[in-house]
Amino acid sequence: MFPVTLVGPRVCWREMSPADAEALHDLLVHPAVFDKTLDEDVPPADALRDYLREQLGTLEDPERARYKLALTLDGRVIGTGGIELRGRHTGEVGYVLAHDQWGKGLATEAAALLIDFAFDDLGLHRVIGHTDPANIGSRRVLEKCGLSFEGVHRSDTLQRGEWRDSAAYAIVEDDPRPWTGQRGDGPGGSYALRTAKTR
Repeated sequence: MFPVTLVGPRVCWREMSPADAEALHDLLVHPAVFDKTLDEDVPPADALRDYLREQLGTLEDPERARYKLALTLDGRVIGTGGIELRGRHTGEVGYVLAHDQWGKGLATEAAALLIDFAFDDLGLHRVIGHTDPANIGSRRVLEKCGLSFEGVHRSDTLQRGEWRDSAAYAIVEDDPRPWTGQRGDGPGGSYALRTAKTR
């Protein structure tokens, strides 16, 4: 599926382009953000631009398994993330948000849009999410989006030379989604996010 555009009341997911390289570098290099990623380092903007240019040729692949997207607010890139397919029926959701946008509910809105996309457009049965057990903010985002805690996977994530535990979450297609999108008429399929009762 290409191109992907997911529009919420405040944020929008769209395909990444080489023009996003500098903004991505700036948000990833912040120490608080970098601490929560698995990258060994943050490549310079030029290297990110080359990487994004190389990826352009893979986006229209009918067997596309990776939806790595840019998150924007008022047209400005404030994050990155997406869905990565794990086999035919499962996808893993991931997101990184610029430090100056934390605590505003934007990550929850962004994650909810991705989860809707996984179920409603990609036809997946199960969406999973993993995070550091100590990352309370990310855990709350997953919980607010309806994912259930399934336990801690011991020593399963290598982060800059150190094995770390990860907290595992999942939601299946028949589970209630406290935050869910409703298909709109926008180009490429847009979403109007609504809030339902939360647990």
